[in-house]
Amino acid sequence: MIAHLSGKCLSKSEKFLIIDVQGVGYRVSVPTNLLEKAENHLPLKLHIHTVVREDDLSLYGFAKEEELRLFETLISVNGVGPKIALELFTSPLEEIQAAILSENVYALTQIPGIGKKTAERIILELKEKIAPLAKDLAVEKANLPKEVPEEAVHALLGLGYKRGDINRVFRSLKEPITHAEDLIKYFLKNV
Repeated sequence: MIAHLSGKCLSKSEKFLIIDVQGVGYRVSVPTNLLEKAENHLPLKLHIHTVVREDDLSLYGFAKEEELRLFETLISVNGVGPKIALELFTSPLEEIQAAILSENVYALTQIPGIGKKTAERIILELKEKIAPLAKDLAVEKANLPKEVPEEAVHALLGLGYKRGDINRVFRSLKEPITHAEDLIKYFLKNV
């Protein structure tokens, strides 16, 4: 099994990179954010998940080991294959974990290939597996004022905003706003 690759980015397409490792080119499917960052002929180190099938050998690469572990956890869910799991990485790692831990079906269904039933299955099967990460997310939630309803935060995460930006804007609240719609309007004006 291939577990790690270090080489130069030879070329890239919409979904994968060709990594040149001492004259051998490996085709590696990677998340969109890594694909955008990769520059031709620059060094790259990837953590690899290898999928071997009867007629196929596929490599999936990640910049961080935590991303690889989450990917491997995601593909352990019945009905979630490597391609769908890779689509989840269009969102940052923390947002994926937050959506699972907070049982945010809506945020997961915004990802191509994931319907309501699949999102519910991901939450059901993975909530306990990634619960140790909840400690880090609890620290982030502690940075929010107590009066901010979680539904406003989940709606903004679903719109693609980062938790750090949400925390920053809501910490600047001068007076409490309790309705989610008003909080979302406040956020959009102050982002």
